[in-house]
Amino acid sequence: MTVAEATQAEFDPQKAWKAVKQNRSAGQLDAALALAETLATRVPTEFRYQLSAAELLGMLGRLPEAEPYLDRARQVGTDDDKALEVLERLRIQFLQLKGRTDEAIAVQQALADRVPGDFRFQYNTAEMLVGAGKAEAAGAYLERARAAGAPDEKG
Repeated sequence: MTVAEATQAEFDPQKAWKAVKQNRSAGQLDAALALAETLATRVPTEFRYQLSAAELLGMLGRLPEAEPYLDRARQVGTDDDKALEVLERLRIQFLQLKGRTDEAIAVQQALADRVPGDFRFQYNTAEMLVGAGKAEAAGAYLERARAAGAPDEKG
């Protein structure tokens, strides 16, 4: 499916979504993005379309352009914890690129607090805090990371 087909009156979101996934799998990221943006615009209440457009922009090195999709995905929400984690990681990267370090840290801390037994989230939070000159605040997250154990230690 092309973007022109996706914008026709008989637009079928399911067919367009299938084409997004096929193009993405085939490495045709520009084509996937064009369709994902069409979906995100035409069906603004669908979380996965918003997230997909933001992800594809990130994959193409254009994450600064993802703000409207990130915002809409947050507004729409989802019950899928993994999808929410992807969204939050993209938001963190976006905020860092925009120089909004304190906001990025707050999102990272909320993510780490939501999953306290995840080594990666705890360690990444500590690392961000240290990088921002907040080594003292990083201590609690390093302790939680130590308690969670590194992924290769859980064997």
